[in-house]
Amino acid sequence: MTQEEELKYLRERVVELERSEHTVANSAEELIFNREAKFKGIIDNFHLGLLEVSPEGKILRANDSFCEMSGFSCEELEGKDGGDILLDSEEKERMKVRNASRIVGEEDVYELRVLNKNKENRYWLVSAAPLLGDDGKVYGSIGIHWDITEMKQLEFELKGARHKAEESSKAKAMFLANMSHEIRTPLNGIVGMAEQLAQSQLDADQRYFVDIMCSASSTLLSIINDVLDISKIESGKLSIETTPFNLNETIRRTLSIFGEKAKQTNVSLDIELMDDRGIVHLGDPHRLSQVLFNIVGNAMKFTQAGYVRVTSHLARGENDICFVSFSIEDTGVGMDLAYLTKVFEAFTQEDASITRKFGGSGLGLSIARSIVHIMGGTIEIESEKGKGTRVNIRIPMRISNEKTKQEIVEMTDLQKSLKGLRILAVEDNELNRMVLQVILKKCEVVVTIAQNGQEAINLIQDQDFDLVLMDVQMPIVDGLEATKYIREELKLTIPIIGLSANAMREEVEICKQAGMNDYLVKPYSERALVEVMKRWNTDEKTAAPLQVEFTSEKELDLSMLKQYVGKDIHVLKDVVSGYLTHLPPQLDRLELALVGADILALRHELHQLKASMEIIGVRPDGLSFAGISNELKKDGLSDLAKSAINSVITKGKDAIISLRKAVE
Repeated sequence: MTQEEELKYLRERVVELERSEHTVANSAEELIFNREAKFKGIIDNFHLGLLEVSPEGKILRANDSFCEMSGFSCEELEGKDGGDILLDSEEKERMKVRNASRIVGEEDVYELRVLNKNKENRYWLVSAAPLLGDDGKVYGSIGIHWDITEMKQLEFELKGARHKAEESSKAKAMFLANMSHEIRTPLNGIVGMAEQLAQSQLDADQRYFVDIMCSASSTLLSIINDVLDISKIESGKLSIETTPFNLNETIRRTLSIFGEKAKQTNVSLDIELMDDRGIVHLGDPHRLSQVLFNIVGNAMKFTQAGYVRVTSHLARGENDICFVSFSIEDTGVGMDLAYLTKVFEAFTQEDASITRKFGGSGLGLSIARSIVHIMGGTIEIESEKGKGTRVNIRIPMRISNEKTKQEIVEMTDLQKSLKGLRILAVEDNELNRMVLQVILKKCEVVVTIAQNGQEAINLIQDQDFDLVLMDVQMPIVDGLEATKYIREELKLTIPIIGLSANAMREEVEICKQAGMNDYLVKPYSERALVEVMKRWNTDEKTAAPLQVEFTSEKELDLSMLKQYVGKDIHVLKDVVSGYLTHLPPQLDRLELALVGADILALRHELHQLKASMEIIGVRPDGLSFAGISNELKKDGLSDLAKSAINSVITKGKDAIISLRKAVE
C-alpha cells in the first residue's frame, strides 16, 4: 500500500471512530434521560415529594408533589431553609442531627411532623440519603416524602380507643371489686354463723335446715363468683387449685340444694354416684362444684315436668390418673340445633322470652366450659327442642397417695396450738366481729377488738400482741393504711393477716405490698382462719436462721432466683415455700392435660408455669416455652411438643425434690 493510500485509510478510520463516539455519547445521554424520566414518573404517580437540600439546610430543588404536599410553590421553597418554613423548634433540632448524619454518608427512614402553608399539622414518612455528585462527594441530602397524615390520625384514634378500653376495664374491675366487698361482707356473717350453728347440738330437722342454709349460702357465693370469674377468664387469670377431697361428698353437697327444689315441683332429681370408696381425689372441689351447680341448675330451671338425672362414673387410667365423667340429662324445653353452636357464649340465651320466663344472665355454661377446659377436660351438649338436653363432662384427675382423713390434723389440735395467743382483731362490721369472736373463743386466745385502723394503731402502741387480723376496707383508717403505719412508723414485724371480701388477685398483691403477711378472702371457713393463724404463730417459729444449700443430683440454676431474693434468708424461705405449694399441683395439671392431649389446657398451664420455671433454671428440651406455644398452635399435639412438655414435667419434679431438700 502506498503512502497516500495509507493516509486515506487512516482518515476514513478517524471519521468512523468520531461517528462511533458521537453515537455512543448520544446513546448514553438518551439512556440517562430515559432513566430520569422513568424515575420521575414513579415519583409523580405515587405522589411522592422529592427534595434536595444543601449541607446548610437550604432547599436546592423540590418537585411538584412536594410543593403540593407542603402548600408552597417551588419559588417559595428554593433557596430557603426548609426547617424555618416547615418545622417547629422541636423538629428543627432533630433535623439538624439527621442532616449531620447525611454528611457522613448515613441513610435513614423516619416520621416527620411538619406545618404546611396553612399552618396545619401534617405527618410525612421520609426516606433520606446523602446527595452525591459525579465525583462521589456529598453535596447535601435527598429525601423522598410520603404524606401519612390520615394513617397517623387513625393511629391516634386507635390509641385513644385503646386508652378508653383500658379505663373501662379498670372501671369494671373496680366495680367488681366493690360489688364483691359489699355482698361478701354480710355473706361472711351468714356463712360463719351457719357454720358455727352446724357444730352445735341439733335435732334431725334442725340439722337438715342448717345444711340447706349452708348450701344456699354457698350457692349465693357461687353466683357472685360467676360474675367475678368472667373477668378473670377474660384476663386469663382464672386459677385452678389442687387439693385432696372426697368426690362423692362434693357432689352430694353441691346438689343438695336442688333436692329441696325438686320436692316442690313435678321434677324428680335422680343422682347416681360412682363407687369411690377408699379413694381421695386431687383436684379443685370448689371449681368442680361450680361446674355441676351451673349445669344442674340449668337443667332444673328449664325442666317443668319429668326428671333431671345426674350420673357419675369413674374410670381408672395409667398410674394414679383417673377420668371422672358426668352425664346430666333432663326432659326440659331443649334447644334448637342452630342455637347449640353458640350456647357456650357468655350472656347468651336462646331468645328474650327465656330470660323473662326463667331468669338468669347466660353466664353459667360459658364459665363451666372454661373451667372444664382449664382442668383438661371436655364438655359436650346434645339437645332437641321440646325433648330435653344431655350434657356430658369428662375431667382427668389424680388419685391422692394420702392415706385417710385420720392423717389430717384435727381441728381441735389446731385450736389447742393457739391457746393463750394475744390477738388483735380489727373489723368494722358487727356481724363479722361476732363470727371472729365465736371462732377465736374456741381457740382460747386473748382477743382485743378494734373497729377501724386508727383504733388498731392506738391499741398496738399501748399493748403487745402476737398476731393481727386486719380487715382491709374500713372507715377512718383502712387496713392498708394501718398496716403501712405499723411497718414504716412503728417499725413492728408482728404478723398481720388481711381479711377482705375482695377476691380479686390484684387486691392480694396490694395487701402484701402494704406489709401484710397473709390474706384470707371472706367468707372464710373456720379451718382456714385457724390454719393461717397457726402458720404465723411466732411462738412456734425457730429463732435460728435457715441455712439453705441447694444441692441435688440435678443442680438447679438459681442465679436468677438469687437476684430476686438477694441475701435475705427469710425472703428466700418464703419464695421456696411458695414454689413447694404451687409447683406440684401445676405440674399435675400439666401432666393431665398432656395425657388428654388438651391443647387449650396445655397452653394455659405452660403459660402459668413459664415465668416461675425459668426463674429456677428449668427449661424444656428441644424447644423454648415460646417454641412449645407456637408448636401447639399447629394442628394436633406434635411429637416435638410432647417431648418438650415431658421434659418440663420431669425437670419440674426434680426441682421440687431439690427445693424440698433445701429447706429440710
